Amino acid sequence: MKLKLSIYLFGMITLLFSGCSNKSIDATPANFSLSDLYGNATSLSQFAGEPVIINFWRLDCPGCIKELPFIQAVYTNQTTATNIITIAIRDSQSALTQFMVENAYTFPVLQDKFGTVTAEYDVRFTPTTYFINSYGKIADIKVGPFANINELENFLKRLD
Repeated sequence: MKLKLSIYLFGMITLLFSGCSNKSIDATPANFSLSDLYGNATSLSQFAGEPVIINFWRLDCPGCIKELPFIQAVYTNQTTATNIITIAIRDSQSALTQFMVENAYTFPVLQDKFGTVTAEYDVRFTPTTYFINSYGKIADIKVGPFANINELENFLKRLD
């Protein structure tokens, strides 16, 4: 009985975490326009024909905070032609600005103040990262934090 229950629970947890998005591979992601911390609007369509990663995160998410140094390293090194967009979900501008300054992060942060884009992308867990290829299609979706920079770079290599 315990074995059956364990198998059932494992299956339910796997289903829960694997089914975190109704967006699918090879689908066209929804366009959006959000403002960065300085009030400048950025839209996904600005990057047409170029690979893009979209990382959804929150200040109160430990996994999100853990992976941000990896995102910063990729952004700083720019070893690929991939554009990086991070979307902070429902965090205040002042808290985000302070956090970015304190951690010397320079990657772009867009604010989804009301969670509209987050809902459009069906993000249920953070962090969630979408990988958009140069054809404008979703190439991959990663739910959960990157374990290390190598894992993030391996995802990026698949966009080439």
